Amino acid sequence: MSDAAVNLDAWQEILGLTAAIQEKAVSGEWEDVTGLDAERRRRLEAFFASSLAAPVARQVRVDVLGILESDRQVMELARGMREAIGEELRAFRQGIKAASAYLDQPNGQDDEG
Repeated sequence: MSDAAVNLDAWQEILGLTAAIQEKAVSGEWEDVTGLDAERRRRLEAFFASSLAAPVARQVRVDVLGILESDRQVMELARGMREAIGEELRAFRQGIKAASAYLDQPNGQDDEG
């Protein structure tokens, strides 16, 4: 197998991991996103540590823009999830305060009772 073919196979695996990261992020499987991202980083480091065949280098330049856009979308999904969790936590805390205030009333009744 030629160097270009080896480079291209390795690059296709990296692109596959990028697609899997985005799929997992869309479905909210954040632990999988983290694991896949770590694996992709490892493979990217190994990929760029070797010399690239010219045809592969050209393709990589084009694909890197797609990877960056995919990562931007994943970060946006993560930001949205973090905000949603924050809202749920605030609502939960308000519920606890309301329940605590209710339970602090004599015999569990309000002041009018």
